[in-house]
Amino acid sequence: MPEPTSHAASPISSPAAAATRIDPWEKLKTVSSIIAAIVIPLAVAWVGDGFSQALKEREIQGKFVELAVQILREEPSKQEAGLRDWATQVLNKYSGVPFSAETKKALIESTPLPSGFERYEGNRVLGNVEQGDGAKFRGRGYLLITGRANYQRYGAALGIDLISNPEKAAEPAVAAAILVRFFKEREDLFVQALSQNDLARAGRLVTGVPSQLQRVNARYAVYLELLQNPNADLQHVPGVTRPAWAAEHLPMLIAALDEQQINDPRLRAYVLATADFETMQGRVMEERPSRVTANPATGASAEQ
Repeated sequence: MPEPTSHAASPISSPAAAATRIDPWEKLKTVSSIIAAIVIPLAVAWVGDGFSQALKEREIQGKFVELAVQILREEPSKQEAGLRDWATQVLNKYSGVPFSAETKKALIESTPLPSGFERYEGNRVLGNVEQGDGAKFRGRGYLLITGRANYQRYGAALGIDLISNPEKAAEPAVAAAILVRFFKEREDLFVQALSQNDLARAGRLVTGVPSQLQRVNARYAVYLELLQNPNADLQHVPGVTRPAWAAEHLPMLIAALDEQQINDPRLRAYVLATADFETMQGRVMEERPSRVTANPATGASAEQ
C-alpha cells in the first residue's frame, strides 16, 4: 500500500509565518511615508526658495521703479537724456501699460512726471512764489510745516537756513525745535483749552480735521498719564511700536520742551501726542505725494 501522503502545513498557512508576513499595502504605506519624509520637505524648500526669490525680485523692481519716478520728476533740462531714457524704460517695463512712443519722447526730452505737490505751486499764502517751491517746501518734521514762508519764518527763528536746506526740517532735533516753537507761540491758548479739557479746540489749533482729532486725543491720554507719573519710563510707552520713537524721537522732543520751558504736563503731553500722530511715531518725517497735510494753507494751524 502506498504510504500516506504527508499533509504538513504550508508555510503560507503557518500561523508563525502569518504573524511575520508583511502585508503589501503596509509595505507600500511604509515606503510612501519614507518618500514623503524626504521629498515633501525638498519640494517645500524648492517652492519656498522660488517664492522668496520672487519676493526679492519684486522688492528690487519696486526700488528701481521708485528711483525711476524720482528721476523723471526732475526737470529734463537738469538731467542727462540717457538717465531719463533708462528711467522711462524701467517705468515702461513695470507699469503694466506700455508707453506710446510719444509719451516716451516727452518724458525723456521735455515733460517731468507730476510730483504730487502741484497743489502747493503758486500758493502765495504759503509763500510759494518760485517754480518748484511746492515740492521743495513740502511738509516736513513733526508738524509737517509746508511752504516757503513757513520754512523762512522757522528757519530764521532757529538760526538755520531752511530755504537752502529744506530737508533739515525733517531732522528730529530741528523738527522738535520747530514743533515746540509752534506750541510756545500759542501756549496760553493751548493751556486754556486743555485745562478745560476742550480737546476739540486744542485740536483745531493744530489741524482742524475732526477725523484726526480722535486719534490725537487717544495718544494725548496715554502721554498725559505717563507724564503725571513721576516714575514713568519713556522707553516703555503704551502703544509705541517703534523702538526708535522711544530711543531717539521722544528724547529730542522732551529736550526741546525743556529748552522752551514748557512745563505744563497737559501741554507737554499734547505736543508729544501731536508728533506721535503726525509722523506715525517718526515713520513719516517728510510728506509723501500721496499724503495730504492737515491744513495745506499753513502747514499747521490758522486759529489764533
